Amino acid sequence: LLGGRTPHVVLAGVLISYAAFLGALLYLFKLARSHPALGSSERASAAVLLLGSYPFAVFYGALYTEALFLCATVGAFWHMRQQQLWRVAGWGLLAGLTRPNGAFLSVPLAVLALTEAIRLETEPRSRVRHAGRALLASAAPGIGALLFSLFIYQITGNPFEWAAIQDRWGRTSGVAWQSLTGPFGYVAQHGLQAYLRVEAPNFLNLVAAAFAAVLIWPVTRRLGLAYGALVAINLAVPLALGGAISIGRLTATMFPLFLWLAAAVPERRVSVWVLVFAVGQGLMAVSFYTWRAPY
Repeated sequence: LLGGRTPHVVLAGVLISYAAFLGALLYLFKLARSHPALGSSERASAAVLLLGSYPFAVFYGALYTEALFLCATVGAFWHMRQQQLWRVAGWGLLAGLTRPNGAFLSVPLAVLALTEAIRLETEPRSRVRHAGRALLASAAPGIGALLFSLFIYQITGNPFEWAAIQDRWGRTSGVAWQSLTGPFGYVAQHGLQAYLRVEAPNFLNLVAAAFAAVLIWPVTRRLGLAYGALVAINLAVPLALGGAISIGRLTATMFPLFLWLAAAVPERRVSVWVLVFAVGQGLMAVSFYTWRAPY
């Protein structure tokens, strides 16, 4: 619609990111307000503010898949809570088409499907039928990833060319281990100040990874197994395959982290968290838009 030249494509991508991020925030607000752990408009607003001010949320304003993936993920969760299975399947399919790890959304969706089926106040046979339909809808993200692989096969002759690209970018198990353990040796030899000067982007990614890892259990206890599973699987697989590379922006889409913060942080403290996050996002924006490497 905007034209085929590179600036037009970039503009179109950024506009899609903005629109998808707005949709994601609307879904997040509704999901937070209806969840028993939050259950109020004030807490739901806090979740939106915390996610939007998160340092790595800077990628929601760039031509990246974060905004579209977040919208599809939160949308699928919301409609599963509402028992609207066709919409679950639609958003799940989009998540699988958006990025390779979108296929992992099938796992927490399946957990949520079973949890919601157990809560239904109907006869056991009806609950089993509903659980079966919900599990089929939960498979949509995996189907989306398969369809994308078929699309890539038509172009390149290799259905897993997207994985080969990750290897060429440097996301391998060897690099992963080095990026996760190397900082300790560097700090021991050269000191923390030297490490922060040389490896600031890697340090920020490691901090984000630690932030998400520490909250897996609290998220699971407070919000439910499906929410904890979403964080765990979307953290563990990228860490194992790529280490700290890009892990910060991946944590930005782990919306249960921000639901938990909104539920656990006293209301009078939320503004402090938002301020700290926003300062961090400003520094991240300076780094990103001056071609440093927090991506």
